[in-house]
Amino acid sequence: MRKSYVIAATLISTLTVTTAWADVWPQNVNGVTNMKHIAVSLDGSNVVATPNLDDSPLELINFDESHFSPADVLDGKAYNDQYGWIYEGFTIPDAGDAIWIELESQSSGMETFEGGMRPMKASHTYDPIFGTDGSDNAWRFDRMMTHNWYAVTDPGEYSATYNIYVGDESTGDANLAFNPTSVTLTWTHVPEPASALLLSLGAIVGLRRRNLSARTMG
Repeated sequence: MRKSYVIAATLISTLTVTTAWADVWPQNVNGVTNMKHIAVSLDGSNVVATPNLDDSPLELINFDESHFSPADVLDGKAYNDQYGWIYEGFTIPDAGDAIWIELESQSSGMETFEGGMRPMKASHTYDPIFGTDGSDNAWRFDRMMTHNWYAVTDPGEYSATYNIYVGDESTGDANLAFNPTSVTLTWTHVPEPASALLLSLGAIVGLRRRNLSARTMG
């Protein structure tokens, strides 16, 4: 085996071993305290949403880890959990109503899984929401701080727009006495250096093989 193949194979093996882990909970991207809240409240008959869009778009990261079930829905994906829905103020919907958040549109390839409070990852359901895996586009927000898991597979720029409204707590049917509002959240996924290096090494090995084959045939 030529020296270049040995070096490439060793690097690939080392990167694979050092970046792959088994049975862990997902990571809180950029630290458990670095949160970007979308504050929801009622102002009379108006639904109000004030998103913290500092540092947007947020980075989706693939940590190359295998997760405990049910968090294994994030295996092999880049994800981010920084955006969190919170409820502010003392005015709440009337009895029988709830706050609903409905996906209006999003980039192709975006998936969302139900979360919770960031430090309590073992208690999250990781259920698909906002249309993921055929789930309903509307998700009932129970006014508890909730950081959902937003995930993608491919690199690129991503966004999602949500309609926030008051609706029947069981059916989600809108209460037309309240005016809804909307917010748009954004993310970006750039391949990690280790992944980029693996791709580069694969290309180098493939090129060397083609060159050697060409010499042999010539």
